[in-house]
Formats: sequence, structure tokens, C-alpha cells
Amino acid sequence: MKLTNAKVAAAKNQPGKRAKFGDGRGLWLVVGENGRKTWAYMYSIRGAHRYMGLGSIDFMSLDQARDAALQLRGQVKRGIDPWAVLQAEKAANAASPPASAEPITLRVPTFEDVADRCIKHRASGKGWSNPKNEPQWRQSLAAYVYPIFGAKPVNEVNTADILDALKPIWTEKPETAKRVRSRIGAVLAYAAAHDWRPDDDLTRARGKLDAVLGARKAKGEEDEGHASLPFAEIADFMPTLKAQPGFGARALEFAILTAARTGEVIDATWDEIDLDAAVWSIPKGRMKARQFHDVPLSTAAVALLRSMDRGANDVHAFPSPNRENKPLSNMALLATLKRMKRTDITAHGFRATFRTWAADQTSYPHEIVEAALAHTEQAVVRSYQRGTYLDRRRPMMEEWATFCAGGATVDNGVPIKAAK
Repeated sequence: MKLTNAKVAAAKNQPGKRAKFGDGRGLWLVVGENGRKTWAYMYSIRGAHRYMGLGSIDFMSLDQARDAALQLRGQVKRGIDPWAVLQAEKAANAASPPASAEPITLRVPTFEDVADRCIKHRASGKGWSNPKNEPQWRQSLAAYVYPIFGAKPVNEVNTADILDALKPIWTEKPETAKRVRSRIGAVLAYAAAHDWRPDDDLTRARGKLDAVLGARKAKGEEDEGHASLPFAEIADFMPTLKAQPGFGARALEFAILTAARTGEVIDATWDEIDLDAAVWSIPKGRMKARQFHDVPLSTAAVALLRSMDRGANDVHAFPSPNRENKPLSNMALLATLKRMKRTDITAHGFRATFRTWAADQTSYPHEIVEAALAHTEQAVVRSYQRGTYLDRRRPMMEEWATFCAGGATVDNGVPIKAAK
């Protein structure tokens, strides 16, 4: 429903949170944590998600904001990126020498300027491990960071700014907050490397952020922030999951049976899967560690894939029901858990469930378990022999599938009963 002058005047945020009110077609009224109201225009062009601040409601009426959005929308329709035009104008102005003989002061770029350069630099270097990463970076920064301090010179960004951006999502969207925090850090590090800000600010900021927001597990701990199901409860959980309809439920079931990351599962394609050989070969371009990963498929995993209604032209093993030739969205597995009223756990947390089961109920070597999880420990990577490890992991994954189905784990000939 469109905004009215009365709605604009009455718009409020919840204490300590930022709120957005849509007028339609990309125009938004943004109420900051401090209650300040501004206009913003959001749009997508050539896969990039853009956020443009239009100004305060104190200086721009609703009608004026609509006119501004209309002009920007027209540019987008003609294939022109208004944000890129604005950056070009800023660059031209910065390059123009002043008319006076005053000393030239070099302009420090804004946080948003630096973020754009940082993202482009990553794309031109090693690239992204997943093509979705770049638009995800841009979208998250545009949604949560730019409205707070995107227009601020990067050398002036401080801890308070970062807190203002993270506090509204730290508890409600912890995974998003973690990623946004990491991306802010990457941008600030990029700025420091170009001498646009001190290079020790980020370390101090992270300590202060932890003190206010609550410290997280150290980087590298796989299950950071991912609530998991105790392995003793998996046999009771699986029948309920199997009863759920849709590709989201099947993708979650497959993720559990393979102990794979959710992103690897939803992007799986049929040409990666050999049902006869019972192997799923994930190319290194889709892996977090940029290493190929062969997944031995248990009898249950193969049966699951064979039971699925595969279309003649399906490329993806778990296709989107709404977008042709596209995989499921990242939210599909979460939606399945919500339908099951299991918001106490996460899809990614089942990797921790598998890991705990393997440590507690089997005597498989640590490196075999870590290889199954595709972890990037140097010892594992160095000793990763494709054929040998595939064969050694296969019985472990078969035992895991049996345990998930309510059977007993048999380790070295000694049965260990599955908890019921």
C-alpha cells in the first residue's frame, strides 16, 4: 500500500531498531534508530543490488521523493546505473583542480565508495567461490550498512557506526549479522591497505563490538552460530522430515545424509551425480576450500534421489518451484524447519550432529571425519587422496544413514544402539 503524508508523519521505529516503509517500485521511507527519517531508492541492475539515499524528509516531500524515484527508475529502464553515474560525477569533481591557489586536499572516499572498489577488486582477483557472493555482498551492505554510514568518509567510520548497523540484526538475524560484520571488516581492511584509514582500527573495533554485542566463537569453528540437533534425536526427527512435501524437505534430507553444506546441496546439479557409482562429485569452484570434493552416497541417499520427480529438462537436483532452471533459494531449508516448528535448530547444524555422532559413536579417524565434512585443515588437505578416502568414507556414511533411520551403529563389529 502506498504511503501518504499522514503515514510518513506517523511512521515510527521500534526502540533501538531501524524500520523501512515501502511506497512501491523501489521507493522507501527509512526510519533510523535515532528516529531520523530519510528517503531511499533501491533497485537492481545487471545482477547488482543498489541503495541510493535521496535525502531527509525535512528537505524532500513525499511527492518530490516520488519524482526523484521516477527519474532514477527511468534511467534503470534505459540500462543506465544511476549509482554508477553518481560515482563518475564524484570522480570527475574530485579530479577537477580548484580555481584558487589553495593547497589541494585529497578527498577520502566514502565507505560505500571503498566497498564498491573492494568488491570489484575481489571479483578481478581470485574471483568468488560462488557467483551468488557478489550480489549477496552488495545487497547486505545496501540493506544494513549504507543507510547508517555508507556516505561517511571511510576514515571517519568508528565503532559506534558499526554498532548502529549491527545491533538491529545481531539477535534476530545472527548469521546475517555475522556476514555483514565480516564484510565491513573486509572493506575497512581494504581502506587501510590504501592508506585511507589507520590499519589498527578494526582490531580495536572488534574487541569493543564483542563487549557490547557478545563474543562469537573464533573464526574457523565450523558450527559458529548454528544450533544443532543432538544425534540421539535424529532417528525421531527423520520420519517427520520425510513426511514434509517439497524439494526443500528433500534437500534438507539429502544434506543430513551427506553431511554437506546447505549451499553445496541446493546448487547440486544432476551432472555432478553418478547414481550408479553412488558418488556426488562437487567441483572445486563450488567448494568453500576451493578443493574438489567427492561425496560417497549411501544407499538411502541414492534412493532419495531416485525417488524424486525429475523433469526432462531439470539441471538442478533440487530445482526452484518458482524460477525456471534455477536452484532452490537459501530460505527453502529454513522454511521446512519452520513448518516443522523446529526453529531451535538450523540446517547447517546437522553437520555438527554428524560430527558429534562420529566422534561419540564410532572410532573412525579424525581425518576421515574431517574429510567427510570437507574441512580445510592443512593435515587433511595434504593427505586427501581422492580414491582412498572415498572408499574409507563410504562405510561411515552408510552407518550414518542407518543410524538416522533408527538402526544401530556398528563400529569395529560392536553394535551401539541408536537412541530412541
